[in-house]
Amino acid sequence: MGRSGQREFYTRMFLWTPETGMLDVNDLVDPADPLKGVARLDDAAAVNASGQIVGQALIRGQLRAVLLTPVR
Repeated sequence: MGRSGQREFYTRMFLWTPETGMLDVNDLVDPADPLKGVARLDDAAAVNASGQIVGQALIRGQLRAVLLTPVR
């Protein structure tokens, strides 16, 4: 997990595995999620043993802390 810069002051949260390489976590959000399209996941700070990710997102123009729980 981490952050990747695409342009100056513009970052995206990413997940990297040997099998998939680097994936933008924003592309993994369920399209039915109400925050899809209004939030940009920017940075991952930590991942626990359950796969939950804590990080930050830009939601409706405000930087917020987020906890993401994977659905399997």
